[in-house]
Parts: sequence; structure tokens; C-alpha cells
Amino acid sequence: MRGEDRRKIAELVTWYSLEPHLFDVYVEGSTDASIIRWFLSSLGCSSFKVYEIDGIDVPAELVSNAHPGEAGHRGRVITLASELARSLGDSLSYVHCIADSDADFVLQMRFDSPYLAYTDYADVEMYLYRDEVIEKFLRLCLRNQTVESELLLDQFAVVLKESFLIRTAIRILGLGVPSLSIDRCCATRGARIAFDSEEYLRRRLNVRGESEQVVAVLSTVEELRPRLLGDRRRYLNGHDFLELLSWYVRQVLRQSGPYQPLQLVRVLSTCLEMSYLLEEPLFRSLRASAARFQ
Repeated sequence: MRGEDRRKIAELVTWYSLEPHLFDVYVEGSTDASIIRWFLSSLGCSSFKVYEIDGIDVPAELVSNAHPGEAGHRGRVITLASELARSLGDSLSYVHCIADSDADFVLQMRFDSPYLAYTDYADVEMYLYRDEVIEKFLRLCLRNQTVESELLLDQFAVVLKESFLIRTAIRILGLGVPSLSIDRCCATRGARIAFDSEEYLRRRLNVRGESEQVVAVLSTVEELRPRLLGDRRRYLNGHDFLELLSWYVRQVLRQSGPYQPLQLVRVLSTCLEMSYLLEEPLFRSLRASAARFQ
């Protein structure tokens, strides 16, 4: 969206000063928005709006000044929440700014605001990382009756844990290297998925001529490894998951169809059930807001 078409934070402050009881949810992207709209609509709630943060003008300079180290969509959602709180206090009962937890569970760092909530796992795509969703996808979408969803997710977790550690180490070291699709370093060894994590790291660093940082990144990875505690979805990246599943479907199962990552997330979303989301604290909080609002 063009900058001139985005709503200014000052406009939102004025709007909420006049209409403090609006039920509005701000999220990072389209997947978040789609899942939350479906969830709230399924509860019978109709008078709500879900906005993607791309539609709000949150300047990068404001993000970096207010929350050093944050950037992108997550940083803008966090900053919007803090700016609303700074201007309006806690006077808004039904405004939610929902950010990905990202590496917060590992780094033990989190910004607070009365309007800020976080995903229960590293990102919203991790709500799709469950046996029941993948089982339905395998059986009904792919018509595959042999692959066991639980075993497949166990194999994926081994790969995704390493890519998450590398992502987080690169962030800690402040290396501005772009992301890289993990399927470029995946292969099958019999029934096992093999991931060459060191080659993946080298390729990422080489993009920006940072190859001399390999040892520093690997050292940081090992420092972080003992912190991977609790539900594994807290330390797996959803975008890497979608890339890995896309690769597995196309290259291992030899399936053709709408199984690129951007298409795959839509297919998997149709395998969600309300009962799955109602197990999660974030969605229980949204349900409570919807009940009060009505």
C-alpha cells in the first residue's frame, strides 16, 4: 500500500478518542487476518474489524527509536500498540495489536502494552503445525494414506529447530543477511530428511559477503540451544515450515498442485478447527473480548 493511502497513528488516536468502544484488531499480515476474521465470525461476532499493519503508517524511524532491534511488520505492530497506549492510556477495551512472538521465548524479551498481545507460538503459521491439521491435509488434500503426520512433524522439527537457531543467532549478531529458502539444503536419506545446516548458513552469509561470521554464528547457535524449552512450536519458524512442507510435497511425494508456500498456507488453514484455536490463550482472550463486546 502506498504511504499516502495509509492511516496515520494520529488519525487513529483521534478516531478512538471519539469512538473508544470499537472492536479492532491489528495484525502483521494476511494469514493472521484471515484466521482471526474466520475465528471471530465463527463465534457469531459481526461488529469487528481486522486490519493488516501495512494499512497503517508506522514510520521505520519511530519503530527503531521506540523499540530498538525491532523492524518489519512485527516492529510496526508493537510500536502501534505502544503509541496508542502513550496517547490514550488503557481507555480502549476492544483494541488488540497482535504480534508474532518470534524468538521471544528463547531470548526472554518482550515489550508490554495494554493493547499488545502475542501469538502463543513463534508465529501464526505455527497454529497449523499440529498432527490433526497435517493428517487432514495428507488424507483429504493429497489423498495420501501412508505418511504418518506425527512422524512427519517430528522429522520436520529436527530441521526447523536448526534453521530457527541460525535465524536467531544472525539476529543477535546484527548481521543483515537476507533469508534463504531451507529447501535448497534439504535432501532425503532413505526415509529420513537431511538438512545441511552449515551449508545453509554459509549460503546465507555469502549473499552479503559475511562468510567470516560462520564461526561466530555457530558459537551463538550452541549458546542458544539449551534455551529451546517447552512446546516446540515456540522455537520453529512458520515460513520455514511452509517451505519445508512445500518441498516435501513436491519433491518427495511428487505431488503437483497449489503447494507453493503462499498457496499451501491457505490450504492448511482450511484444515483448522475452532476447537483447536480455542485451546490457545490468545484466541481465548479474543473470545472473551467478543463476549464482552456483544
